[in-house]
Amino acid sequence: MNKSIMIQGTASDVGKSLIVAGLCRIYSDRGVNVFPFKSQNMALNSYITATGDEMSRAQMVQSEAARRAPDIRMNPVLLKPLKGSRTSIIFNGKQLDTIPAREYYKEKWKLKAKIKQIYDEVASENELVIIEGAGSPAEINLNKDDFVNMGMAEIADSPVILVADIDRGGVFASIYGTIKLLSDEEQSRIKGIIINKFRGDISLLKDGLTMIEELVDVPVIGVIPYIDLKIDSEDSLALNHLPCEFDTTKDIDVAVLKLDWLKNFNEFNSLSMFEDVSVRYINKPSQLNHPDVLIIPDTEEIEGNLSKLKQEGWISLINDLATKGTNIIAFGNSDKLLDAKLQSRAIDLDENQVKETLFEKDWEDIIEGNILTVNFTGLFEYLNWTRNLLNHIRLRSGKLSLQPPQLNYSEFKNQQYDVLANHLKQYLDLDALDRIINKK
Repeated sequence: MNKSIMIQGTASDVGKSLIVAGLCRIYSDRGVNVFPFKSQNMALNSYITATGDEMSRAQMVQSEAARRAPDIRMNPVLLKPLKGSRTSIIFNGKQLDTIPAREYYKEKWKLKAKIKQIYDEVASENELVIIEGAGSPAEINLNKDDFVNMGMAEIADSPVILVADIDRGGVFASIYGTIKLLSDEEQSRIKGIIINKFRGDISLLKDGLTMIEELVDVPVIGVIPYIDLKIDSEDSLALNHLPCEFDTTKDIDVAVLKLDWLKNFNEFNSLSMFEDVSVRYINKPSQLNHPDVLIIPDTEEIEGNLSKLKQEGWISLINDLATKGTNIIAFGNSDKLLDAKLQSRAIDLDENQVKETLFEKDWEDIIEGNILTVNFTGLFEYLNWTRNLLNHIRLRSGKLSLQPPQLNYSEFKNQQYDVLANHLKQYLDLDALDRIINKK
């Protein structure tokens, strides 16, 4: 019998994606042929497969955790929110349409049969499908023709685990309210609760756990302490938890400009491998100070961002930084946010140069110019190139050069998936989860 488990949440950014990734690694370690699946995702953070198809980055992460190649069937529908309440619809890796969001919700019922067909196909090929919900199942205004939360659980005939984030407060109210807004049939699918991102003394929580179990008649199968992992997040809400100030225990200050509608903010996660680097995300001129590197990420919205940057005085600040030697790196179409003078000075970095390391003269030109434009993904995953850039900055400030990390980025991520899996093993009742999956 094909088996499934569905991870739903009381809200966005409660940790569903990471819990699915951790479970994928746990069951992969057991030798289970496990397949992550999220019928619909809304994110600007996407991943392009080897065949040129587009899917959510979260499901790419989960595929890595499951030790298998990304498969667009892991994320059949990807919605990319655009300016003016419009939505770009990616179906099976290809752009289907761009329409007002309200029109999509009127027409989404047409995709439900296709989602079932895709799910049935992957379920027949795999021993265990771990399904991720989106947002909350209690969004009662969106539940008509749902194929993302309880509608997906019905399609898969899957038991559900509900995840709640205690770090944001009101955890018991969010659990109780979510469950009680569901129909009796939907409530009966919820077989366990996970309380995520816990900080503090577990003994102070025990009475509350007993009380919530009695109120909703569902067991708590895990209280997962907060853990700081270097694993890609898909939800832009995660940016709100990232630092905006330079970590003064580090040598190099990298500031990322937190633009509106920014794409692929995970592009810079590999910088966390470098022990001397502080990466921070800023959206106010007062946060800028004097970084060694200013990153301008790719964005879906150039005009609006350009207007905002001019209005807030960013353009002159960026010019001043460039004059004083800060390295400015613009990704994708964000070079259009630079003024004409900086655009004329910019050097377009070629991926083939980065892969064969740069010739000495090329490197000198880049350092001298200090304005780079990048039109490929994964720049900072080239660790030798990145260390050369960082060492130039170190030498400029009188510090010694360092060696690149010994692991490559893929190995580093695999270590992080193992850390996540071991963390879940420690705090999650896996025997209870196995019984739920086996419907015992």
